[in-house]
Amino acid sequence: MVSTRSQHTKAVHAKAATTPLQDTRTFSSLKNLILFVEIAHLKPEYGTVLTHLRITMTVSSLERDIFERIFAACLALTPNLVILELNTTPPIPLPSLAGIHLPTIEVLKTNVPHRALGPFLVANPSLRALDISSCGRGACSLGSFVFEHITEIRCPVRCASDVVHDAVSRLRLDSCGTGILGSNFITKITDIPETLYTLTVEFCPDDAWILRAISATFPQLRNLKLVEKSKTSVHKHKPRPWSNCRRWSTFLKKMPYLEHLVIRTEGTLSSAQPSAVADNRVFRGWLGSEPHHPMLRRVTVWQRVHDRGGVLSEWCREGELWDAKWTPNPDAYQVMMFD
Repeated sequence: MVSTRSQHTKAVHAKAATTPLQDTRTFSSLKNLILFVEIAHLKPEYGTVLTHLRITMTVSSLERDIFERIFAACLALTPNLVILELNTTPPIPLPSLAGIHLPTIEVLKTNVPHRALGPFLVANPSLRALDISSCGRGACSLGSFVFEHITEIRCPVRCASDVVHDAVSRLRLDSCGTGILGSNFITKITDIPETLYTLTVEFCPDDAWILRAISATFPQLRNLKLVEKSKTSVHKHKPRPWSNCRRWSTFLKKMPYLEHLVIRTEGTLSSAQPSAVADNRVFRGWLGSEPHHPMLRRVTVWQRVHDRGGVLSEWCREGELWDAKWTPNPDAYQVMMFD
């Protein structure tokens, strides 16, 4: 049965009457997003109260034009957004983003192709944090835009030289897939942010020079997290970048302000049967010969992460003495920092 426009309007009013005001909303279907826009047109407070909008949905080629129009209308009705998460399957360029200004937005997480993001980033100076996915084939287009107001960035490592600028304070570089060595892209970064103190890098197990690239590019780091990523299974005893303890120690000392090192790996610290004694031997190799690292205070390694929960190895320094802790099968709370 086909409803008339007046019947549809009555239905929207009825829905609005039973829909509570919420400052956070998630939409996984175009139908529900359209309904929200219709409600917010009738009752603007439904849009103005929203501070966190999350859109995660599949958009067919037939729905694309409708989605672009509804999405633009949605943002026009939600001027007080602080957090915007937008991820579509497949990624959609959304040229309408270029003309949108959200005066209070601080966080953007999206898989919108980078060629459509630049104007939006520049036009919204309140943005502080940016989390973007792969830009696809070819060179990243964000290098031609200036957005130094964004100080926390997560991006693919292959885009780092186009995205990282000298005002960044927190940075995460994501792996781009099997066979792509992050070290090759990190060394291409030319705008070295002196304010960058916290860095997370996803690395592939055979990137032997990852720490050399990091220490040469970001010697001022205070906190470094290394997260192993591989699309194929890698044997836990295959050599990792830290297997050469002397080389690893040398690169650690090239970051003289480093205080905390965190590593997540499917491998093991030692090639021998894992044990607290074997891990301590490797750790001592990382410290190297005297003088030891001047600032390093804490090293945390979650190894064998897919082997029945793995093992959490921790070393903490008080004065000149290191205290070691070895925890098999750590619980979820203990490994929260490894996300």
